[in-house]
Amino acid sequence: MNTTLTIDRSAVLSFFDELSLASKGHVSAIVGIVGEDLGISLLQRCLQETYGVISKVVTHGGLPKTPTNGTGRGDRLDRWLLTQPAPSRHRTLYQVEVKNWSSTAIGGKELRLDADESALRQYRQERWLSHWDSERSCFRYSFVSKVLSRMVPPTHMDDETGRLAPISPPVQLDEVEPLICFWWATHPKGDDVSLFRYDTPAPVNGFTGFWVFSMSNYLRSLHVPEINLEMPIAARRLQWLSRLFR
Repeated sequence: MNTTLTIDRSAVLSFFDELSLASKGHVSAIVGIVGEDLGISLLQRCLQETYGVISKVVTHGGLPKTPTNGTGRGDRLDRWLLTQPAPSRHRTLYQVEVKNWSSTAIGGKELRLDADESALRQYRQERWLSHWDSERSCFRYSFVSKVLSRMVPPTHMDDETGRLAPISPPVQLDEVEPLICFWWATHPKGDDVSLFRYDTPAPVNGFTGFWVFSMSNYLRSLHVPEINLEMPIAARRLQWLSRLFR
């Protein structure tokens, strides 16, 4: 099965960032089908093309393995993303939470495709302060701050043949980094940066900071009409829809 999807860059930006009567009532449903895959695949593309870092979603039985604290209760995140070590680089295992909040979300705000740099900078700062409490130096809401909960690193993952195999060498705690993947354009200073690390004043569950990726920032930084993304879960869901409804 072909799991590569082609997306219209401007159309996707317009759908999520701009308000339209045509898309009203459909955004949340479409996010439920493609949201997590879209965030992770754009993050992987950014890591590889911008930083030369190749990564792989940790899967178990062909499905993404859910990051949990190992107790059967409590916080759960969306993906494990393991980078492949290269010369002069260390391996990193990101525990990732994807938030596809857009212009139609509660508390959302429209961002036009033709917004000038001043409007973009103001928007990015406003979105940052909407989820980060700068006075208390913490996330405002638990459904975002859970990315800083310590998850139990996976010990096994599907290999290239699809068979379950041990991760060798085993992942160490200092190789794990939290990463929050937002749809909306965001940055503490309003800068046009797609992926950045934010250091916390004091460690949280042993983490000295966290990574932030903005899908909107990244797509706006590209200058091509279309991009191809590996989106296996979304592709399967779309295939089911085409089978069930014609």
